[in-house]
Parts: sequence; structure tokens; C-alpha cells
Amino acid sequence: MSLNLAAYNPRLVWRNADRRAQVLLGLLVVVLYADILFAGRGFYLLDITSYHIPMKWVVRDILLHGELPLWNRAYSAGQPLAANPAYELFYPAQWLIWLPSFHFGFQLHILIHFVIAAWGMFALLRALGARALAATFGAAAFVLCGPYLSLATKLPLLFSLSWMPLALHCARKAILSRTRRDVALAALVLAMQLIIGEPTMAMQTLALIGGYALWTVRSQIAARLTTVAIIGGIAALLAAIQLLPALDFTRDSVRSEPFEFRVVSNWSMPLIRPVEMFLPALFRHVTNEAGAPAITTMYAYRSDAFVAEMYLGLFVALVAVAGILAGSRGAGAVIAAVVLSIIAAAGEHTPLLKFLYDIHLFRSLRYPEKFILTAAFALIVWAALLFDRMLAGDKRLVRVAIVVASIWLVMVAIATVGNPSYFGRQLLRAAVVVTLLALIRRRPVAVVVVALTIADLWLATRGLVPRMPRAYFDAPPIVAQLPPKPARVFPEGYWQAFEQDPNAMAWIANRSEQDYWWQFRNSLGDHLPARFGVELAMEDDVDRTALKTTDSLLEEMKALRARHVIAAEQPFLKIAGVTARIRYTAAKPVEVVLENYPRYAFADRVLRNAPIDVHRGMETIASADIEPFVPARGEVREVRETANSARIAVRSAGRAFLVMSVTGHRYWSATLDGKPAPLILTNVAYQGIEVPAGDHVIEMRYRNPMIAIGAVITLLGLIYVGWVLNPSAARRAAAARPRTG
Repeated sequence: MSLNLAAYNPRLVWRNADRRAQVLLGLLVVVLYADILFAGRGFYLLDITSYHIPMKWVVRDILLHGELPLWNRAYSAGQPLAANPAYELFYPAQWLIWLPSFHFGFQLHILIHFVIAAWGMFALLRALGARALAATFGAAAFVLCGPYLSLATKLPLLFSLSWMPLALHCARKAILSRTRRDVALAALVLAMQLIIGEPTMAMQTLALIGGYALWTVRSQIAARLTTVAIIGGIAALLAAIQLLPALDFTRDSVRSEPFEFRVVSNWSMPLIRPVEMFLPALFRHVTNEAGAPAITTMYAYRSDAFVAEMYLGLFVALVAVAGILAGSRGAGAVIAAVVLSIIAAAGEHTPLLKFLYDIHLFRSLRYPEKFILTAAFALIVWAALLFDRMLAGDKRLVRVAIVVASIWLVMVAIATVGNPSYFGRQLLRAAVVVTLLALIRRRPVAVVVVALTIADLWLATRGLVPRMPRAYFDAPPIVAQLPPKPARVFPEGYWQAFEQDPNAMAWIANRSEQDYWWQFRNSLGDHLPARFGVELAMEDDVDRTALKTTDSLLEEMKALRARHVIAAEQPFLKIAGVTARIRYTAAKPVEVVLENYPRYAFADRVLRNAPIDVHRGMETIASADIEPFVPARGEVREVRETANSARIAVRSAGRAFLVMSVTGHRYWSATLDGKPAPLILTNVAYQGIEVPAGDHVIEMRYRNPMIAIGAVITLLGLIYVGWVLNPSAARRAAAARPRTG
């Protein structure tokens, strides 16, 4: 057999290797999460069940009823929807929830990001010069590491981080080439992060892009930074459909006011925690003075970490350290990225956060620990590139890595004396890494390194992504006890649990994690009623995006509950039009208490800005900023509601005042018998309208003009990007360039 060198095409071989690696990475996700894809199981932990599933269901339900989801009637008696980036309405990956099976579409829209992250990291590492095997190693480590999977319950962060590798890959290419095509593609990818609206991840991505432009490209720095600015500008235009209404919405929401420093600094990372990049869940296995896991008292006001697991894989972590000690090319950039990331994540544990807060630069963001994601990302990229250098025969790097791993082995062996159960497992990990490094130059060992790294990480981090059977996501029996639509529920059980009420604690405390979440589901905890078509009022503002008026009303109710003035809670439920409450009792886990307050009712009295708790619910009292008067009797004859509108047929005996427990916002408008009529802010958060004598039809509409303006800007941006990315346009641009030589 002869070798035909003329037929050899290295580019084709390169591409085939890439395709095989990408297929392998895709299959890795399919295999690890086969129970979700093929057996109907699903992610459920923390925010997924309590927040994201009901939120995404609301979006789907409105769209399937033929309306644009501008307004969400299901939360807090109504809140802006499309303008709030937390709903991710305009984010393309979320559109998977429109599949015939909502459950499958929801789970798939999470899993697809694991593939995006893996393929993006693979592309980035290949562009940085790594072989396909080393790039596969880095991509697999990224989607299985602790920091990445810790975000599996925090979807905006997970989605945004998943785009980071591809955004850096495309931005790097654009910085180096400065062609319109590469700039447009980089902007398109970066726009995905901006549409998601998670500011801390966008900040970290842009910091890495800017850092690359400054650190790596020493010539023409101004031109390179200009390219970065252009990428960011075009990305903002492409994301305008979300950014413009979101910025407009911010001034009406609680985010318009600066957080207290206690809130900003919440979940500041203790400086000792990065040691868990080498030792998985260390602070869950070592105890504090009280004998509890150390992690439970490491964070003020919190019993657990925000980034639940820091582990990067022992081979990854030790090789990264070895590369720094060996002075490998790029070590300075990695050190800078990791140190800055740790300082930012440490929050109140360094003076920096308080300084930035005092000069008004860091007052609207929470949870500094998010910034450790930059360090994790940089170390994984660095370790993959170092692994590639080992495969290329960098003997000095291998020697240093063996020394580092051997020292680590000795340290862990010493620690095993005090805690053989935990450190015994870490000793085995260290021994495996030393062995692999000693044999790294042998051809089959590189594949074994990849396989064992995947196994190591999955064993350490699989607890971050537990699953429930399909039945968990169906309606619990309590749904049948709720009044028919349009029902509006007060989830009192949530407040009971928050307040450590004995009735609540008796049913939810001291349970296993799975039992707790079954109880949470069976009692329709938090926002879960919205998943089954039931509207809510006076529920907690988990994401701190509620309108300021809603927050004010909620704070009044919380203050009364804190003073145990539970009887005074009744007026809040009345003005919110609550038809039922779900609460814990001593006799059974939860019960449904019917209230049956109407959401549209004529007032018996109109007072000027009277405190709500004095009414005691004896009358329908409108507290509004108008001249007090005693209104005539009125009758609500018919109500028809859609997502963004309402039609109310009424009859009044004279000058009357209709109280509408629909949250007020400046983009609501009303007509009375077809003529514009002013809406009056009523009862702190809701709306009212004066009605003259006779039979009338009141029509309310919610329209946000910022959505249309943003959509036009985005459309123009897409047309431009589409034209630039069109191959024929690229050929014409190339032909138009002047030729030299």
C-alpha cells in the first residue's frame, strides 16, 4: 500500500478531527442527561421550580393565546413582562418552550446551553492553537466543573456564561482581523448575552475581551480597543429590543433605587473558598465550632454559597498551577485575571467593594461571588492550553507539574490522618494525577486523561444537577381545591416559612432534599401556582424587579406580619382581589382558605392617601391622591380580561369610583365609553377610575411603546449584520479593496 501525499489535505483532516470532537462533546451531554431527554425526568432544584418554570409557563401561555406578552397578570396582581429581561422573552433559545411538550421544551432549553458552552469552548481553544484532544479536554472540563454547574438553577447566569467562550472566540478573531464580517459575527454572539440581561456576566465577558486586546496585541492598541467598542455598540443595537424597554422599566422598578450595602455585599466570597478548586465540597465536609458544615456559617445572612461548588478537576487545577510556576507563556495574563476575579468575588472581605459603593459605582448589583466565574474560566482555558503543550513535548512543564502534583499528594496524605473519609478520596485523586503526569508522553495516556477528568468532575459535581421524575412536574392535588379562573392566590405558606412559623416548620423542616421539594411542589410554594394558571398577589419579589409601588405595598404587609398583626393583613388581601390563600396548618400540610374578594369593585369611600391597615377590611375603601368624597353605589356587571387588556361593563347611581386591583403603570390607558379617561393610582399599587351615573363600558389597554422602538432598532441591526455576513456581500467587499504588490 502506498501513501498518496498529493491527496493529503491537512485542512480536511483538521476539520474532520473537529467534527468528531464536537460530536463527542454533544454525545457527552446526551449520555449524562439521557434521563431528561428520553425518560421525562427534569431539573428542579431551587429557582428552577420556584421561579423559572412558572415564569416561562406564563410567557408560553400568553403567546399561545395569540397575544404579545407585554404584561404579566399572574404576578403581584400584574407586572410588566416584555420589558423585564428576567423573562428572556426575546432570547431565541427560550423559544424551545413553545414545543408541544412544555416540560420537554423547558428542560431542553437548559441542556442546549451545555452544548453551546462545550462547542464554544472547543472553538476558542482551537483558535488559540490547541489540538482537538486538548480542546475537547477543556470543553468537557468547562461544562462539568463546579462553578458552571452551580449555575444550573440560576438560568440567566448559566445562559450568559454558556455564550462566553464563543463570544471570546468571535471577538478575538474580530480584534485580529478587524473585518466587518468578523466584527458583525462577534456582535451577534455578544448580543445573546445582552438580551439575557445578566449584567455581571456581560461585564466579565467584556473585561476578558478588553483584557485580551490590551495584553496580547501590543501594537495598534487604540485600533484594537476601537474594534472592541464597535463590537459592543453593534451588539447593543442588536439587543435593543430588550435593552431599551429594560432601561426604561428600571426607573419604575425597585432596581431604580440603590441597594443597601448589606444587600450589595451579600454572598461575598470568603478568601479561603478558592481552595475548593482543588478539593471538591471541602467546606461541606469540615465542620465549624458548632459541629455544622463550615459552609453553613461562611456567609452572612446565608446558610450556603452562591456558587455551590468551586471544583475544577484536580488535573485541571494542578496543571494550571504548574504552568504559572513554570513561567509558561501567558502566565502573567492568567494571574491577573484570577487575582482580579478573586478580589471582585471577595466583596466585603476587601476594601474595594465598599470603596466602589461609596463612590456610587457599585450600588445596583448583588452577590459578588458571581465574579469568581472569570477565574474558573481563565484557569480551565489555561489548563487546556498547557495540556496541549505537554502533548507537544514540553518536558519542563511536565516536570514542574509532576513536582506540584507530588507535593499536593503529600499534603493530602498528611490531611488524611485527621479526616480519612474525605481526604482518603482526595488522596486517590492526587495519586491518579501524579501517575497520569508521569506517563503523559505516552500516546494512549492523553485520551485517558480526558476520560478520567470527565469521570472525576461528574462524580464531584453531579449533585448540583439532581433530577425529579416526570410526575413531579404535573399539577399537585391542591390545584383542584382552588377556585376556578380567574383565581388569585395569596401564597401565605411562603411567608409562614420565611417567618419560621411553627406550623410551616413542622411540615418542611428536617426533611431530605427530595422530600422538601416534593412538599414544596404539593403546597404550591412561592410562584408555582402560576405554572398551573393561577394568578398571585402579595407574593415575594424574588428577583427584585417588581414595580416600586408593589414593593411599597409588600413592605407594609411584611411590617404588619413582623409585628404579628395578622388580622390587619385582611385589607391587603381585599384590595389585591385575592380569592384564596394557601397556608400551612397544624392539622395537615397545607389548606386552601377561600376569600373571594373581587378584583373590580366600587368603593364605599374615597380617602386621600389613607394608611391601608386602618380599614380592617370592613369597607371597600379607595386610598387615592384625589379629593375625598363619598361615592355613589355602583355595580360591576361583566368583566372580560386578556393578557394586556380588560373590558368592564358597569352601572352606577351617580358619581362613583371603581377600584381595580390591577397594578398601575404609566403604560396602562383607559377609555370610558370610547373616550380617554384618567387612571388614578389607588391603594398604593393599584388603579381606580371615576365613573359617572349610568351604564358604561371601561376598556383598559397596556401598550409599551419602547418595545416597538427597540424592535425597529434590532431589525435594522439584523438587516445590517445579515448583509455583512452574506457571502456575496463579503466577496464584493473583498473585490473593492485596493490591491498591493
